[in-house]
Amino acid sequence: MVYFIKKSRNEVLTNNSTSETESIGTKKNDTKIIDTTDVVVHLLPCEIGHTGPANVSAMFVVRGSESETVANTDLDASKDFVCDTSTSMAATTHTQQSQQKHGSTYFATFRGRGLQGIYAQIPNEYRGEVFVPFPSGVENATGVEWRSSGGFDAVYVWGHDEVPTEIHNAAIWKMSNRVVVCDNGTGFVKCGFSGTNFPEAIFPAVVGRPILRAEERIGEAALKDIMVGDEAAAVRNLLQMAYPMENGIIRDWDNMVHLWNYTFSEKLHISNPADHKILLTEPVMNPKKNREKMCEMMFDHYSFGGVYVAIQAVLTLYAQGLQTGVVVDSGDGVTHIVPVYEGFALPHMIRRLDVAGRDITRYLIKLLLLRGYAFNRTADFETVRQLKEKLCYVGYDLALEQKLATETTVLVESYTLPDGRVIKVGSERFEAPEALFQPHLVDVESDGIADMLFNCIQSGEIDIRSELYKHIVLSGGTSMYPGLPTRLEKELKKLYLDRVLRGDASRLKDFKLRVEDPPRRKHMVFLGGAVLADIMKDRETFWVTKQEWQEQGVRALDKFGGRA
Repeated sequence: MVYFIKKSRNEVLTNNSTSETESIGTKKNDTKIIDTTDVVVHLLPCEIGHTGPANVSAMFVVRGSESETVANTDLDASKDFVCDTSTSMAATTHTQQSQQKHGSTYFATFRGRGLQGIYAQIPNEYRGEVFVPFPSGVENATGVEWRSSGGFDAVYVWGHDEVPTEIHNAAIWKMSNRVVVCDNGTGFVKCGFSGTNFPEAIFPAVVGRPILRAEERIGEAALKDIMVGDEAAAVRNLLQMAYPMENGIIRDWDNMVHLWNYTFSEKLHISNPADHKILLTEPVMNPKKNREKMCEMMFDHYSFGGVYVAIQAVLTLYAQGLQTGVVVDSGDGVTHIVPVYEGFALPHMIRRLDVAGRDITRYLIKLLLLRGYAFNRTADFETVRQLKEKLCYVGYDLALEQKLATETTVLVESYTLPDGRVIKVGSERFEAPEALFQPHLVDVESDGIADMLFNCIQSGEIDIRSELYKHIVLSGGTSMYPGLPTRLEKELKKLYLDRVLRGDASRLKDFKLRVEDPPRRKHMVFLGGAVLADIMKDRETFWVTKQEWQEQGVRALDKFGGRA
């Protein structure tokens, strides 16, 4: 059903009456032109499901013709709304195309935050609407109208207060049962809700306290006794920074509580956790005590209605749509390799490497110190991390890269620091990520990521190895280095040739190997968690409920099954 809201009278009209709908706007070329004093809402059928983030405070509607796409629009207001150009978002007036697009999901961003919407069929005279629920916290949204130069008539935005009771109570607005998905990474927290394709918020997993307690304000930034996440990162040079997690394990529970408070209150705006279940993530081979303490905090401190703790690597495979494969998940604190066959993890084959993004950042600081640049290992950590993400890559041929670095300047790049200094970075660009393949560079006694992956697959049954080699999936922020997939393929082929084929290169052509590097792999764990939580949200046997926790304590966690 299509609702028309006359903002001046705040009454709801439906398309059942021709006279009523004609009084709102005028038809032109079989496309309904909505007057600027009106807004239009299309409510999705319940079976399509909830598609918007929780605490929806506004929505937008775009109208267009067959040849117009959101990707080509040029919106005002500093281009706050941007389409994900990798996804077609055509709004059409063609009946056949409308039927084909019914239920299709579309993606966009608003001020850098992910949005999701569904194209749905509506009556002929009102075809062409595409809607996306906004995240909560959109500032000054009420009454805003954006005109586009790309052919669309308008984009309308409004707040909850203007929405009539009939619509407010409709299925699309009932978000209270949304499952919270919280991927607590060592470096970043990715949080949101089930059934979404983007995290609602991504922010550094850091807690800061002012170095100079007497200062209350530095420039426009107000200093508080405890600053968390984005607010701490913005004034990091003035704070003593603490990271609650190390190598995927929570080491500082007091600061972790501050991080969770910030997540649930400031980012997700959850007023009553008892109305929600929560899905948490953890790396494989994490201490059992760590999992028990997490659940204790969720139940006893926050009072969530239900909890599930999922292994990050398995969620990655869910997000990729695979039943069998090997996940190489490398985040900020830990790298782990998890083989999964027909939907079941194989715990006896799991490998864990305590070298990841944070270790590479520290090693890069060391390399820059050796070059003569002065960096503080704590205060400048975030600066060097950003430098690493912008300039570092994995070298395909290490000897060739080193030769280029010593004999030419082609690898030298300039980088401007926050204080205005410009530094030149050369061989450090590939030397720092090399720690993944040679852990001894960061004082870790272990096989490198390629050897570990090869040994992991070879330790499996001979009849499943070929399937595992064909589905190696990269995940996590540290897997984003350019050159990593090709270097891994090269190293694996070399190991297979030397150790399995005994140097017989003629047989290598029959060896099928594929390293998958999805473009959104930085957030793959969250995406898999959002899918799993949405499927299982009403299956009570899946979750540990608060009642079970109160009756059984930590024994209730046996429901999760044996964990590696």
